[in-house]
Amino acid sequence: MDQSKIYQNEQSKTSRLFTADKEIYNFREALPIAVNKIQILKNKLADNIPKKELEIFESYSAIINDPEVIEKTINLIETENCNASYAYYKVSKEFIDALEQVDDSYLKERVEDLKMITKMIIDILQGNLSISEDIDSPVIIVAEKINTNQLSELNHSNLLGIVTAKGGVTDHVSIIAKALGIPYLLGVKEAHKKIKTNDFLVINIKNNCVHYDLNKKEIDQFNMQINLDQKLTKQLIKDAQDKVYTKSGKTLDILANVGSPEDALGILHNYGHALCWILKLLMTPT
Repeated sequence: MDQSKIYQNEQSKTSRLFTADKEIYNFREALPIAVNKIQILKNKLADNIPKKELEIFESYSAIINDPEVIEKTINLIETENCNASYAYYKVSKEFIDALEQVDDSYLKERVEDLKMITKMIIDILQGNLSISEDIDSPVIIVAEKINTNQLSELNHSNLLGIVTAKGGVTDHVSIIAKALGIPYLLGVKEAHKKIKTNDFLVINIKNNCVHYDLNKKEIDQFNMQINLDQKLTKQLIKDAQDKVYTKSGKTLDILANVGSPEDALGILHNYGHALCWILKLLMTPT
């Protein structure tokens, strides 16, 4: 969060340009605006990701309407005669600092959600309008970090992948990127410093790395591998639509909840022997 944008000084506390009542009114008005913005982002993604993943946005609305945060913010405005931006920032920072001290990776990743919501509300209070990036050609985004709000506003049809220096596998950006089928490589140290605009990139999810500054031979090799993978994928999809019969002419439907290639391998590894045993029973004359 850019602390320089928060008006925290003696003048902001005592200025005659605003009163505590006006700041409280502005703060209360900003909350439904933020909730509405979250709803717009949710609706934008509704057709592209599972309903379960959309529950993320419900949690954001709950954070915005947290009664304890609202009460503390209003109390701070009244007691210190400060503006709403500073009050909300100070109250939110207390919660953020507390979570960052907890030795739990999941809770620490929720800190990014709090920072995102805090910045959103402060931007509304200060009249800073967010500008959505109109991606009109295929790109890979490289950044220090990206939040759910930013990801939701992007044109996903041209978003080929995301590479960030920070982030976690259980944070909401990872969940949404996975649901949208967007390759997301996180934890690439200083990627945003080393990779330049218009660099040709290859995200290698299998080896958890990103290749850049490639020569023509390397690019051709990657293109060849991509073509092979695409052909294999098409063949697997075609084979999956065919009916399979046992020697006795019977069919057996196998259903599994598969969300990734790793899930599929796990099912084959753990249940493969059981499926063979079932097929053996079906093929044994009675």
